[in-house]
Amino acid sequence: MPEIEKLFKLYLNDQCSPEEVQLLLHYFSLNENEPALKAVIQAELEKPYGIDAETEAQIKPATDKIFRNIKENIRKKK
Repeated sequence: MPEIEKLFKLYLNDQCSPEEVQLLLHYFSLNENEPALKAVIQAELEKPYGIDAETEAQIKPATDKIFRNIKENIRKKK
């Protein structure tokens, strides 16, 4: 399991140390990690629902917006 995915799952389960949270935020701030992070978020959103292609198309704009908001908040805090 890639480190980004592992840290994200720990974060969702409120099991990250402060250092791990900082590392995860660092990953979010790097443009090259965007595809991997989007995939991890998308996979997490799909888990409880087992969504179909139509639903995926409907939630993609929302996940993109959430990702942009996270990145903007990270930039503001730096």
